[in-house]
Formats: sequence, structure tokens, C-alpha cells
Amino acid sequence: MTIQKIKVGFFILLLLSSSIVIYGTYEINKKNEEMAKASSFFPVYLNTTLPPLRLTDMEGNVITENELRSGKFLLHFWATWCKSCEQELFSISGIKTTDIKIMCISIDDEPIDAINFLKNRNLNLNLYFDKAGKMAKILGSHKFPETYIIKNGKIVIKFEGPRNWEDKELINFILREITDP
Repeated sequence: MTIQKIKVGFFILLLLSSSIVIYGTYEINKKNEEMAKASSFFPVYLNTTLPPLRLTDMEGNVITENELRSGKFLLHFWATWCKSCEQELFSISGIKTTDIKIMCISIDDEPIDAINFLKNRNLNLNLYFDKAGKMAKILGSHKFPETYIIKNGKIVIKFEGPRNWEDKELINFILREITDP
């Protein structure tokens, strides 16, 4: 066998293995996208009492768990440094329901960072602050974004990671979960 034939064989083998790797990567990405879409309907069910919370709003008013004892709330923890949080905030701003109060809670160290972040993106959301994520940690959040659905002082559902909040099926799912029988 000549050196030339070995080089050609090696080149063909390299092309074939590269094609297999590329196709495999495509299939894995396709499966990951399908899993991400499906996971929006696989929330974590908690049904636990809301622990003591202390958040502040844009005017500096303190909000505690007592204010969440009656009613339905979506508590969305996010940060300005979180890329998927940014995309999700646009999605949250598109929620079309009055059945649940939406509270977007920044875990940034400086409230002005979150204020400017939303202002620069023309997002008008109900903004609250959890400086350095202290309350998020109490709730058990360890990655962001994370969203909690609260009904009458109880955490009914927790969503880990980003969601498409403009998906009518997702909103209808949540509303079914928090509607009294």
C-alpha cells in the first residue's frame, strides 16, 4: 500500500467521522429543543406554605409574605446578567391575563441596574427587588430564571429555567392549577 492510498483512506475516514459527528450534534440539539418545549408543562409541584419574605418595590415599600396570603401571584426571579432572563422578560410582558398578579423580582445587588435594564428595553413590568437574591435562596432558587406560582400564600408550582409565557397553553395550564374547584 502506498503512502498516497493511506492519505486518501485517512481523508475519507475523516470526512465520514465528521459527518457522523455533525449529524449526531444536529439530532441532539433537536432532541434538546423538544425536551425544553415539553418541560414547560413539567413544573415542580410544591404546595407548600410561603416562607417569610421581604421584598421592596420601586418606591421602597416593603412587601412581605402577608401581602401574598390572598390572591394569585406569579413571582419571577431574574437578574440583569442572565441572558435567558432577558428573553423571558419580554415574554412575561406579553402575558394577557388579569387572573394573576405578575411580580418580576430582580436579584441584582443594585436596584438601579434592574430599573435601567427594563427602561432601556421599554419593558413596563411590576418590578420588585431581592437584593443579592436573599429571598430567592430562602425559596430554594439556585439558578435563574425561576418562577413561582402562588395561590393564597401557598407555593403551588415552581418553574425552573426559562419559559415562553406568551404560550396560551402554558397560561391556561397555570390558570387551571390555581382555579378553585
